[in-house]
Amino acid sequence: MQKILHTSRLTLRPCAEADVELLHRHWTEKDVRRYLWDQRIIGMETAREFVHSSLAASRRCNYGLWVLLRKSDSAFQGVCGLRDNALDWPELLYSVPAQHWGLGIATESARCVLRYAFAELGLISIMATVDKPNGASIRVLEKLGFSVIGETLMHGNPIVYYAVALEQFRDLHGIGS
Repeated sequence: MQKILHTSRLTLRPCAEADVELLHRHWTEKDVRRYLWDQRIIGMETAREFVHSSLAASRRCNYGLWVLLRKSDSAFQGVCGLRDNALDWPELLYSVPAQHWGLGIATESARCVLRYAFAELGLISIMATVDKPNGASIRVLEKLGFSVIGETLMHGNPIVYYAVALEQFRDLHGIGS
């Protein structure tokens, strides 16, 4: 079962069934869905399936999605976590409401999740995908030590695949061997 994580500003608590409506509202915000869902307005059932997938991964792998809460007042700041994908490595995901963009929340929470994944779970590589025009997410991944491993077109959208290995992350962020 995944645990509660902390940064200097955030509490990352495991996503729960009770978060479906909150995440649905967040993921259907115009600016958030632009790259996350390619402008598609997802239904409540899609949000529920995503949460259920996270809960299953949590039971199986000790990772999933974490809801980001500001420590000072528990206000919702976004979501960050890892999910299983078709490749052998878990995929890093994050989304932050537009009003919190530019505050470093995505980088801070993703760094925390990656530290947990590498130092406590013993994972050796993590991947991420990003729409090529999404410069903000690309900058987050690059700050975290991710490198491009490929590109493709998906539904006409250019997608870039990134990965970071334990050694790269350790060199940049100083976690134990």
